[in-house]
Amino acid sequence: MPNNPVYPRNRRFIAAMPVIAVICLLIGVATLAVASVKAAIVWCLMAGLWCANYLLSRKTPFAVLSDEALLLFPSPVLPRKVLPWNQMVRLRLLAGYRCQIYLNNGRRVDFRLFWLDAARRGPFVQTIEAAIARNVAHGAGPDA
Repeated sequence: MPNNPVYPRNRRFIAAMPVIAVICLLIGVATLAVASVKAAIVWCLMAGLWCANYLLSRKTPFAVLSDEALLLFPSPVLPRKVLPWNQMVRLRLLAGYRCQIYLNNGRRVDFRLFWLDAARRGPFVQTIEAAIARNVAHGAGPDA
């Protein structure tokens, strides 16, 4: 188990969210002056959603490691995914920072490492691979 079991979200993208919100708001104001009110409302709502996403993303980590399970928070508003360590049988890394974890009950969990800080991606994957290696060594492999 690593010293710090909390893996925060990618800070660069969190820092970009208020900038995107301001740009959406400026486009909304410009649209109000030039075009329709409905389009301006849509742009202002998008600015509000980016602000809400920023506030929620700052408080919600990407993953938390506990003794029993890996807790994934792929989105700040969606429910967390609980992956028990003793049920993991395979980790598959795909292009574009995509990952798939297969559980021994046939369930597959997809997520993206893109939302994890770049410096923490390697240790995160190594921790999962170590848990899978322990499971395979104890007979909980894909064929079990």
